[in-house]
Amino acid sequence: MQACHLKVNHLQRALGINPGRVVLRWIPEGGLRQTAYRVVLQSGGAILHDSGKLESADRFYHPPVEIDSKTKVFWTVTLWDETGAPGQPASAEFETGLATNDWVAQWIDPELTRPPHSATANDGAPLNKASYLRKAFRVEDLDNARLYCTAHGVYDAYLNGVHVDGYFMAPGATNYAFRLQAQTYDVTRLLREGENEITVTLGDGWWRGSTGWSKKRCCYGDDLAFLCQLEVGGKPILCTDETWQASQDGALAENDTMRLERYDARKTATDWHPVRVERYGYENLIGSTVPLTAHERFPAKLLTTPNGKKVLDFGQNFAGYIELDVQAKGGELIRLTHGEVLDQNGNFQNDNFQNPKAPFCRQVLEYVCRPGRNQYHQTKCYYGFRYAKLETELPVTGAEFTGVAVYSDMEQTGFFSCGVPEVNRLFENAVWSMKSNFVDVPTDCPHREKLGFTGDLQVFSAAALYLMDSYPVMEKWMGDLAASQFADGNVPYVTPPRAGPRSVATFRDGSAGWSNAFEIVAERMLRFGNDPEDLRALYPGIKRWMLFNLERSKLGGSEKESIPAEYRDFVMTAGNHWGEWCEPGRTSADYTAEQERDGHAEEGTAFTGYGCLLTARIAEKLGHMEDAAFFRAAYERIKAAYRCVFTDGGAIRSERQCRYVRPVAHELLDGAERQAAVDALAELIRANGNKIGTGFLTTCHLCNVLTDYGHADTAYDLLLQTEAPSWLAEVLQGATTIWEEWFGFDEDGTPRHSHNHYAFGAVAAWLMGRVAGIVVADGKITLRPYPDRRLGHAEARYLSPLGRIESSWRYEGDAIRYAFTVPAGAEAEIILPDGRSQRVGAGEYTFCIRKTAAKGLLRGDFLRFYFRRRLIRSVV
Repeated sequence: MQACHLKVNHLQRALGINPGRVVLRWIPEGGLRQTAYRVVLQSGGAILHDSGKLESADRFYHPPVEIDSKTKVFWTVTLWDETGAPGQPASAEFETGLATNDWVAQWIDPELTRPPHSATANDGAPLNKASYLRKAFRVEDLDNARLYCTAHGVYDAYLNGVHVDGYFMAPGATNYAFRLQAQTYDVTRLLREGENEITVTLGDGWWRGSTGWSKKRCCYGDDLAFLCQLEVGGKPILCTDETWQASQDGALAENDTMRLERYDARKTATDWHPVRVERYGYENLIGSTVPLTAHERFPAKLLTTPNGKKVLDFGQNFAGYIELDVQAKGGELIRLTHGEVLDQNGNFQNDNFQNPKAPFCRQVLEYVCRPGRNQYHQTKCYYGFRYAKLETELPVTGAEFTGVAVYSDMEQTGFFSCGVPEVNRLFENAVWSMKSNFVDVPTDCPHREKLGFTGDLQVFSAAALYLMDSYPVMEKWMGDLAASQFADGNVPYVTPPRAGPRSVATFRDGSAGWSNAFEIVAERMLRFGNDPEDLRALYPGIKRWMLFNLERSKLGGSEKESIPAEYRDFVMTAGNHWGEWCEPGRTSADYTAEQERDGHAEEGTAFTGYGCLLTARIAEKLGHMEDAAFFRAAYERIKAAYRCVFTDGGAIRSERQCRYVRPVAHELLDGAERQAAVDALAELIRANGNKIGTGFLTTCHLCNVLTDYGHADTAYDLLLQTEAPSWLAEVLQGATTIWEEWFGFDEDGTPRHSHNHYAFGAVAAWLMGRVAGIVVADGKITLRPYPDRRLGHAEARYLSPLGRIESSWRYEGDAIRYAFTVPAGAEAEIILPDGRSQRVGAGEYTFCIRKTAAKGLLRGDFLRFYFRRRLIRSVV
């Protein structure tokens, strides 16, 4: 047995991580069971730590040593299998970045003037041009060179004209006031003995570029600044200081995350001038985690639209940039305006994702050609698009342009297919909306706002953990959420905050279902990673947030007069909440009226109760038993209040599907009451023509709730519905990503709202976890598929923390054939549709279940178990 997929702090690529304690992880392969392991850490030939042989099946280890800064660690792990035999050691490397006291470089500001602070973007608002920096230096020794960089804004660094590659739009997006990532680059191969030169370009980025619904600028500052330190053999040989030179007259001019990037390839930087040294300090600097990188490439197809415009179609809606490669005489302009869907007449438009009051999400690239060959792509902006309006005098065919997807460096881990092509496309749409919106931050959309809305990840987090290796991205984002928490315990509804750091909550901060991402996402990460230590640093903030909610529940006025006194302190009517949001047939005015009437009391109460339950579970895993008892008692009181106020003795009386889903999913009803609620929900869905009636907060639970309580057929009815509102209605209208709302077009065909939000793509978790039946939680595997003949067959593969899991089923006449793969070192419980279950170890299994015509019963015909070329046959 050997360890594979070695990770440090959930990262496969771990260069420049924070010094201190680390967590090592692996997946066993090549045996039935891991019975022991040994971990050894070395650096520079010296052993830092040797765990010795530990009798354990754990797949993670916390070395009890602090790793110093600037330390390259070589670690090995040896596994013992069920026979007691050791396998070959597996090895990997990681390296820590700088600690605060290692920095000797100075922050430098390259600009002579600054834009108006907190200016709101409009066509008349001036944008500063990008800044260029340069510095010549000498190198005598080429051993072990590391470049450490960060910036206010976004940067690209070049050594001797070669790009220091690995990150797009570094240093990434965080709550900069508290957490600013510093990247570490191995640049040994880029240096040469003697004279060298470093050049840097700096742009606005998330630091001061247009962001959010209002397109506010300068959210974190009105400056640009750069900090770097080049070390060879652990000694600084180059630092940013007053001797660097700067220019604002280079090829890269205006650049804004939403408006445009302008580049004149004929220009080289001139008018160099001294920089200004600033004292910004190093206290908020942290190591880097998952880089933002380029991935899939899409060739363009050149269209001529009905109104005579040239439009590039890349065939897929995604987030990224367009790479161009053209021949030119020099001086020709190429203007690319990006949009995600054509209008009802087939013409280019991007009005669907504009804010009518600040419609300046232009997404434009303007490029002026130099003579000869021109190769370029954006470096300081990314856009969300499928189409691009092309304006140029150059003769082009479309082959000169390639779309490049950009997202956090995550491997896809969840795969699903079945006998209905439209369902397969739906799954792919969910994957692509995730890729489009995991651009360093889990965002709502890649164009109009690009904001880390908490509610979006809250409802999608289960799907995210299935679909891609997203744990480290979510972990980084949760760190920003914790850093953004207010002093009173309230939690913002967007993080990193795009209005800059705030000390007081405003608007919908603390919104039920949005800010509850704090405990909901944390608990899902705990079940997924099965390591409570991952959440130890987050727990104090989660506890303060839930205490804030319990105190907030005590507030209220006349809207509570009808509530029995014993329950008033446990019903949430305070705060400003979004509500269910995006329900078919309801408008924002409906949610506003509900807010004014009772403060979205049902949603607020349900999420507070569920939050207390999850916080109790987290506390138990961390060993905080008094806290666990306190929050579990609070949950019971809120559950009783919910049943009193929002049900009729435990029975739901509502025409809204969400009112049935939420109390079941949030465990606010007793067993028989839950079943009755789901029975009524299924009837309500049938009366609605088998169409979805849920919105933002409950669609993620809808099919799971139906399936778990005996109505899988109704869940399939919803999945296969082709009339809007439904998932497949979007697919049949050509969607390649998930839409923000159920209706992406008006009745006349006019596009509306964003066509690239992942929230409703949470159905992908149901496809993986119920249709295919793969569930991994708390280090345990359950395989329990729910087949439906309308799909014909279904197959799923999940590269889980426990290894590769596979599940499939296929209808064959009057039989259903099941096949499962359980990874090495793991066990799984297989549960068949007739209710029988069997616990199995690693291996491959097939079952054939035939329906007995006489009695209509399911009968298991055989089980086959394959491992190491041995075949065991038994009857079940």
